[in-house]
Amino acid sequence: MKRIGRFDKIGLEQFRNDWEELFAGSVMMRNMDIEKIYASIKLPERENKDSAGYDFFSPAAFTLMPGESIRIPTGIRADIRSGWALSLYPADVPGPWSGIRLSGAGIIDGSYSHSENGGHICVKLVNGTEEARMRSIECGSRILKGIFLRHGFTYDD
Repeated sequence: MKRIGRFDKIGLEQFRNDWEELFAGSVMMRNMDIEKIYASIKLPERENKDSAGYDFFSPAAFTLMPGESIRIPTGIRADIRSGWALSLYPADVPGPWSGIRLSGAGIIDGSYSHSENGGHICVKLVNGTEEARMRSIECGSRILKGIFLRHGFTYDD
């Protein structure tokens, strides 16, 4: 098994900045205790030794109405070896979670670790259910699966 990356918590200051920027218009989210949320952030982990992906967990509880989306700062960054990328997928969780999907592709490469936001992985989730039902995301529940994939370049690059 190749060891090609590492997950770390983003710094508290960066987490606070991203949280406040993303939830500036939400009184409920602004009033949450950011330091308490930050302290409860759990690093991604594999469910068992045969799991291909790493589960990412929600740092707080959220509710999504039908068609509504939310951008969640995970509090996590990934340090990835050159030639690899972290591909993000919706968590494969049945039940009240079904219908929540990832908005767009989630590809994190080594250069993102050194971006302006320190590589903070934020994810946009959408309640794409057909029926008019709100979906709740509990604090600590799985929201993403991240799988490390090898990538290449064109001959003339």
